[in-house]
Amino acid sequence: MRALAAIACLLVAAVAAAEDVARARLIPETPAPGQPFRMEITIESEAMDPPGPALRTGAELPMLEEIPLRFAGQRMGGLGARGTTTLLVSGTAPRAPGAHRIPAFTVTFAVRKVRIPETTFTVRPLEPGETLGLVEARLELPDRPLTLGETVTGQLVVRHGDKEKARGVWSVEARGEGVTFRNRVARSEADGIVAEFEVTPTRAGNLDLKVGAVVLAETRGARGIETKDRPVVLSRPLRILPVPAQGRPADWSGAVGKFRAGPVAVSKAKPEIGEPFRLSVTLVGEGNLDRILPPEVPHGDAWDVLPVRERTSGWIPTERTFTYQLTPRLPGKLATPSVRLSAFNPATRTFDRIVFPSVEVDVTGQAPGRVELVAVDPGAAATAATPAAPPVSQLAAIPDGL
Repeated sequence: MRALAAIACLLVAAVAAAEDVARARLIPETPAPGQPFRMEITIESEAMDPPGPALRTGAELPMLEEIPLRFAGQRMGGLGARGTTTLLVSGTAPRAPGAHRIPAFTVTFAVRKVRIPETTFTVRPLEPGETLGLVEARLELPDRPLTLGETVTGQLVVRHGDKEKARGVWSVEARGEGVTFRNRVARSEADGIVAEFEVTPTRAGNLDLKVGAVVLAETRGARGIETKDRPVVLSRPLRILPVPAQGRPADWSGAVGKFRAGPVAVSKAKPEIGEPFRLSVTLVGEGNLDRILPPEVPHGDAWDVLPVRERTSGWIPTERTFTYQLTPRLPGKLATPSVRLSAFNPATRTFDRIVFPSVEVDVTGQAPGRVELVAVDPGAAATAATPAAPPVSQLAAIPDGL
């Protein structure tokens, strides 16, 4: 048994000490400026087991503006003494001829992590009379400092080239510490494709936003129509300002943007006393609409107020509706409670006060009768409110036989 245990320990140590050897090659080896290429990263293991499936290679690839890269898949193979797996990466060569490099990075597999060494390659110069005619991409964002918590709309604009046409844009994503990112819509135009997205800074300071995507580029040549994946990466430095503390209203709950009061509606114009109905108010504008907390509506003598959970379906990026359940306490013509909201306006660097007007409803029914309430002083002596119990001698005698 001891011998078997020793052999098992040696095997475990051998597997743990096994090294993975990674090699990368480009197809073509010397691409032209701006030409798409395929990068094959072959990983050979000394152990018989390969590192397993890749888990998040797309997020671990270097995000380079001059050499955009995108994970395209994994090919498993190799049943001999050395386990083998191959990572397939789509890339776009830089526009400048000469020597270039892809820095080293680490890939996480199901079994272990593998370090991919630096890769160097050469971009050949253009031949005489050769032109690129490639699709062009640019990043559009507001040309001003942004405010912490502000949601702004950006665009990835892809225009056709003389030799290439943009037929699709997908996998739009962003990387950068201190921002959240969400895709909105993509639309085709006569001269290209526009993909809209939203960016919200989550910390103040100077940030570097990188937006990447994959463009399906179509070319027409002697061999007919060809399509290729063309990764693009664009970067933009951002300056994020904090929301000032001076002049901040007490009821400000994080709303940042330019807003105005929209429609106000009630689900019933003639409710009865004690009958709940709904009050809906719509906030309209541009900003962090989905991150705003519902404004608090205080109870009054005439109303009981409860917030209602909002539906997320049918989201409109320029509107947000807050809904409340109102229960009237009194009869007659009553005005619904006024809903108020404070928001920081990044354009004016001031706080705006948005007030939703009240709606008049006709409450029917009879008010409850007057109820006399007895006030009890909690500081009064117990004998003042409760009569003393009779002594034991005054208790009634228990009849015989019980």
